[in-house]
Amino acid sequence: MTDVNKIIIKVISLGLLAACLSIMLVSMALAKRDAAIYPSNLKIGDIAVANLNQDEAGAKIRAEMDRKWDSQLKIIIDKQNSVVSIPITELGITYDVDASLQKADEYLHTGSLLQHTLIRGESIDIAPVMKINNKVLFDQKLTDIMDKANKPAVDARVLYIKGYLEYVVHVDGYIVKRDESLAHIKRAIAQGYLGPIALKLQDVYPKVKTEDIKDIKSLIGVGTGSLNEFIVREPILGQTISRINGTIVMNEDDFSLKTALADHESKDLEQSCQQVALIISNTLANACRSANLHVVNTEPGEVEFINNTGNPLMLNIAVEGSNLLVRIYGLQTEKGKEMLLIKEQTIISPQIEVKIDKKLKPGDKIVEKGQEGQKISTFRVVRVNGQEIEKKLLTEEIHPPRNTVITVAPGTTIK
Repeated sequence: MTDVNKIIIKVISLGLLAACLSIMLVSMALAKRDAAIYPSNLKIGDIAVANLNQDEAGAKIRAEMDRKWDSQLKIIIDKQNSVVSIPITELGITYDVDASLQKADEYLHTGSLLQHTLIRGESIDIAPVMKINNKVLFDQKLTDIMDKANKPAVDARVLYIKGYLEYVVHVDGYIVKRDESLAHIKRAIAQGYLGPIALKLQDVYPKVKTEDIKDIKSLIGVGTGSLNEFIVREPILGQTISRINGTIVMNEDDFSLKTALADHESKDLEQSCQQVALIISNTLANACRSANLHVVNTEPGEVEFINNTGNPLMLNIAVEGSNLLVRIYGLQTEKGKEMLLIKEQTIISPQIEVKIDKKLKPGDKIVEKGQEGQKISTFRVVRVNGQEIEKKLLTEEIHPPRNTVITVAPGTTIK
């Protein structure tokens, strides 16, 4: 190495040493300053505390915190990013100003001596410290919100409307993972963050999906039962039917009327419920037999069957006049076979009824025109390749005619 090179190295080394000493001296001076007052680039929760000592900074924060610091915890409760805001006072959360200042001090004085120089090149905002003072209240409030946020999955359905089948697609759902969500929210609060914070969700799927019901197209079973006037007027009848109507029974699953109506009966309506359950069970059992389903229980007020058709089924129950009608829809697996419900009307002509009124003058008469009645018969018809092989009368309703009444004077001859 030449003398010139040695001189160059010495000059560079001395320059670097001088620079390092300068940085160290500046850092020492800044460290001493930072111990007394906060640096000009420091904020705590967006409140500037530049050139203030700890007491002054605390006073300023307390004066401005209500305006600048969030007062609500924001929770994202669903997949559509809907937000629920809860005042932190309702959750037992408070800001700790002293702990926030301590956090700022720890940030400034953690690390090497050079920390005091390096932080001058950036804007520093220390998140405020929050405390959960009532953990029981906090957990209970958030648990209530999470329970309401649950979205159950909705099964695909088949609706019987005015003689046609309408298909309703399934909807996936989700449930809130409570423990994970609570822990996630608490971690965010510990970091000084009030949201929006997304709940932890777990997808849930329906038992009956849209693809499961695509083959429910044909009437494969039907049953009828008579209703008395009292039962028809009972609200419990409609309520009970709504619990069962549209039920999908998957292949190899069983259906129990008793299970379907569980928790539906009340003491006040116990007798009516029993009567309704008895009528429905008898009618449903008849429908199951006509569909060749495996009926395993036919106790009074109960019917239980197993879907042994190889395909999903749909139950439809309706009140038609004074009759209960149960239809079972599914996939007709016998080639060329179809089952139909056919209504036939027969007109019943009114009779002529003659009355005598002594107040009328000879030759006078009063005619009250009657009205035709009708007999409505419902048949279950089975056809194979278009040929009728069975026609069974299920119900018969008679609406009697109103006779024509002719009122005449005594001695008048009616022709």
